[in-house]
Amino acid sequence: MARILFLQPSLQPPGGGNGVVAWMLQALAGDYDVTLHTCTPFDPSKTDAFFGTELSHRRIEHRLVPTWWRAALEASPIPLHLLRDALLLRYARRLESSVDLIVSANNEWPLRGTGVSYVHYPSRARPRPDVDLRWYHRRGPLGLYYALSDRIADFECADVRRQILLANSDWTTERLRRLYGAKARTLHPPVAGAFAPLPWADREDTVVSIGRFTPEKAFESIVAIVEQLRRRGHLLRLTLVGAPGLPAYERRVRTLAADRPWIDIRCGLDRPALLELMSRCRYGIQAMVDEHFGMATAELLEAGCLTFVHRSGGQTEIVRNDDLGYADLAEGVARIERALVDPAHRERLLEHLATLRGRFSPARFCAEIRDVVAATLASGHFD
Repeated sequence: MARILFLQPSLQPPGGGNGVVAWMLQALAGDYDVTLHTCTPFDPSKTDAFFGTELSHRRIEHRLVPTWWRAALEASPIPLHLLRDALLLRYARRLESSVDLIVSANNEWPLRGTGVSYVHYPSRARPRPDVDLRWYHRRGPLGLYYALSDRIADFECADVRRQILLANSDWTTERLRRLYGAKARTLHPPVAGAFAPLPWADREDTVVSIGRFTPEKAFESIVAIVEQLRRRGHLLRLTLVGAPGLPAYERRVRTLAADRPWIDIRCGLDRPALLELMSRCRYGIQAMVDEHFGMATAELLEAGCLTFVHRSGGQTEIVRNDDLGYADLAEGVARIERALVDPAHRERLLEHLATLRGRFSPARFCAEIRDVVAATLASGHFD
């Protein structure tokens, strides 16, 4: 049985990226001898409860990365993700010769040999989008930080091109090509859950949006769209389902909601409660600009919501209809209002979305992961 080292900083829920990790492990454990190395504790029962996997019943050896820097970085007041990844990469390279294949879902991993990397957004795509920037991203220190991390990682673009690269969307695949000249295969993430969508007539006139409390999720813009629609006589409610992010941004969103009794904020929902909430709402909006894929968008689609997205990034690949995309506030209001007042148009959109359901099934995802890993192992790189 081939030995696979699965290297991941964390797969603690929530988070769409961590869900991808969980389902990759689900696909590989059992067929291979899998050892999972993480920087944080791994509780398979909690992972299963949130993502719908069955890792508790799989044979997976887990090891915490036994290095001095793990504790040091955890004590830092800022994330230092790039530095953490650089040190983790050096750790992985020391183990390459002791296993048959290294697999990760932590973006591109420039190993000396060939590994399988699932990319959510290229880690070396610089400058980062404005919405990713925080108070500590000062231009001078940031340049030094990039240089230090790249030096520690001994990062070479040629090493990236040698990897088997999977990407969460065609949008991300194209960025890998532009950045490295590397070929990647699009493999959309899995959406798990027992969705039981209610008939349209039984649903609530509620818009739902899901994401971490971080500025890139643009909750304020969703509030503005729904507020404009209410002023035009469409008495919609808005439910924002938030996960921990930036406390200052969460306070800003809660301040907006405090003056608007038609806004509900929900936090800490377990998976069944989240699925039930989505399945009884009529509409969804996801407003992030250049969303790499959009797990919440895919979930809303599977739940039967009429879902509108910002016309950018990978989430347009989920809804596949220009009438469900918008570029700014005015267009967002106009697109949604047309669906509200024109039943025939609304029904066409709902029928279109219904034909797209099932594309993100965990079974499909797991089958493709197994095919990729089997083909990589059979290619002769690891004889």
